Amino acid sequence: MGAQEAKYHGVPVLAVPIAFDQHRNAARMVRQKVAISQSWNTVTADQIGDALNILVNDTSYSERLRRTSAVLQDQKESPADRAVWWVEYVIRRGGAPHLQYPGQRLHFLQYICADVLLFLAVCTYFVYRLAKCILHLASLYWCLSK
Repeated sequence: MGAQEAKYHGVPVLAVPIAFDQHRNAARMVRQKVAISQSWNTVTADQIGDALNILVNDTSYSERLRRTSAVLQDQKESPADRAVWWVEYVIRRGGAPHLQYPGQRLHFLQYICADVLLFLAVCTYFVYRLAKCILHLASLYWCLSK
């Protein structure tokens, strides 16, 4: 959520990705020229200072983010008003069952697609056995041909 919030508020980012999707988000923001990324393993205090100076003094970062922020903030209602409307909508509709996730009514075996998983497991087993048989026959052929 931090990347989205930074764009929404028009704030340049000094990204130091550590785990999960942070690397991908940092790379995307660097490609969009709204962030500078530093490696967690090799970053030094001087590199952080230099990157912060670039982000503060280079107006191209703030200009790009100003345009992005304007696009994100151009909505007819605030996110809080939208959340209130949807809560009231669910109350008016008595729970709004048409908005509920249909998977919650499935049996567990249907939910995890057990039939598909079983089919794939059986196919994998037969491919394994076929490959093992072919390798065995090939080794016999090579042994007999010598």
